[in-house]
This record gives sequence, structure tokens and C-alpha cells, in this order.
Amino acid sequence: MGANSTKIEDVSKLEDVARHEGNPKTEEQERQRAAHLRDAESKANELFDEIEQNHLRAGVSEKDLSDEIHALGAKRYGVNTYWHKRVVRAGPNTMAPSKENPPNRIIQPDDVIYVDLGPVFEAWEADFGRTFALGNDPHKEKLRAACEPM
Repeated sequence: MGANSTKIEDVSKLEDVARHEGNPKTEEQERQRAAHLRDAESKANELFDEIEQNHLRAGVSEKDLSDEIHALGAKRYGVNTYWHKRVVRAGPNTMAPSKENPPNRIIQPDDVIYVDLGPVFEAWEADFGRTFALGNDPHKEKLRAACEPM
């Protein structure tokens, strides 16, 4: 049902930069930084998996779903800070730019849903967005599949 639209790229490049600088302390700091970023990525993946499995459904408003996601992040991972606003959009609202605030919409049984989060896990940011398709519309499923990362 869901597709990643954002993923932390090869963090080992950070380690390579530090090695070329020849500073062992910097190299170790970059290794630790990369580990923290990978951990944040892993937790964000788990959070989105749980959102997909247990929270996406028709009949709930975008705002209520956003509030559920906020509570889930706080309960599971202690996330109380997001480095950008949580974006939960369904149906025609998915076309609105993230800085806009379209009217709160009730999610319908065959909607495409877009969720974009920037949770901060222990001071490490993860910026993730996923597109989901409710129902069985093959065109919407094809759209969702096109959002899979390469």
C-alpha cells in the first residue's frame, strides 16, 4: 500500500569525507553521526510501517490522522519534535503545496494519501514521505508504485 518517497542516501560518503581529511577524531565523529542517521532512518521506517498497517483508513479526517501519528511517534519513540510540520493529505488535497493548509478532509475509501513527516529521534532528524492508496483502483496503485525509490 505505501511507497517511500524520501530516504537517507549513502551515509558512508560522510565517513569517506572524514577519512580524506585525515583527522581521526573527525572520522570517528562522522562514523557516529552516520550511525545515528541510520538509526533515525530505521525508526522512521518502523513508524511509517505501523502507520500503514494500523492507522490508514477511510472515515477519519486528515487532522485526526495527523494527531494519531503524533501520538504514535511520542508513545513508541519519544518523538515530540518535528523539524517541519506534519503533512497528512488525502484525495485532491495531495495536490496542495506543503506550505498551504487546505480544508480538513475526511479520508474516503478509494483515496490516495500522502504523509510527510520530519520526526526528530534523540536530536537526529528523519525526513520521510510516503504515498499510500486505499481501495483497489489499479490506476491509483500504479501511481503509488511509481513513488517507490530507485
